[in-house]
Amino acid sequence: MLRARGDTDLIVAPESRGAVDTTLTALGFIRDMAVSGDFVSYQACYTREEDDDEAHTLDLHWRVSNSELLAQLFTYDELHRHAQALPKLCPQALAASPVHALLLACMHRATHKQNPMYVQGVAHYGGDRLIWLYDIHLLANSFTAAQWDEFSRLAKVKGLRAVCLEGFENAHTRFHTKFPDAVVAALARRGIAEPAASYLGGSRLRQQWMDFCAIAGGRNKLRFLHESVFPSETYMRHKYPDARVGWLPWLYLRRAVGGVAKKLRASRSHLQGRL
Repeated sequence: MLRARGDTDLIVAPESRGAVDTTLTALGFIRDMAVSGDFVSYQACYTREEDDDEAHTLDLHWRVSNSELLAQLFTYDELHRHAQALPKLCPQALAASPVHALLLACMHRATHKQNPMYVQGVAHYGGDRLIWLYDIHLLANSFTAAQWDEFSRLAKVKGLRAVCLEGFENAHTRFHTKFPDAVVAALARRGIAEPAASYLGGSRLRQQWMDFCAIAGGRNKLRFLHESVFPSETYMRHKYPDARVGWLPWLYLRRAVGGVAKKLRASRSHLQGRL
């Protein structure tokens, strides 16, 4: 592949996670230790080290985003139903349709306003990486009139018009990408409030609150809180390998305090970067 990348994103049906985990493990991939649960995360990272010191990383998703609100916009079944074949990769390989790919590309760049991308452990904020905007540019240049009609319809249905318009404007600024006037006008047309746009344009704290509210049912909200505050003992032992067995309650407290301090540092760094 010519497109530089740090990992390869895959999406599978939620009920297929176990089978995929078994297959990847048999192929020599090791799952990274991370906080997991039914609501706190919808992805897992697998890495395989090669003899030449190269590494291949797969980011396995069973929902399109870790954000509860954004994850509800596109289901696996919807993406699979409209997927396109990639025969040059392998007979069974599928990718999101061009329309879905462009919607997801616009949404993806907007998520990184508040969620950092890490390069060698250093956090970088902002969604306007040239490689992401170039994805928008290339996809837009490939569209037919019918695909533009479907894109405009879905952008309205999903509440992503403002998000897509912002992505288009940034792609045009960098690459002079030409978008159909009718599509731009449809995206710019005022209408009902778009929760996704409000979410992606909000602060990190606002996003966390909107995600919490998007979880259906009080019991599920409590499960989310429990998964966030009390990750599995296996994870805690991995995070603090030198701690004694009886220290687990204190380790949870240490993690909570450290998490608050980390968020405060990240917020301060993010604000300084925007000044």
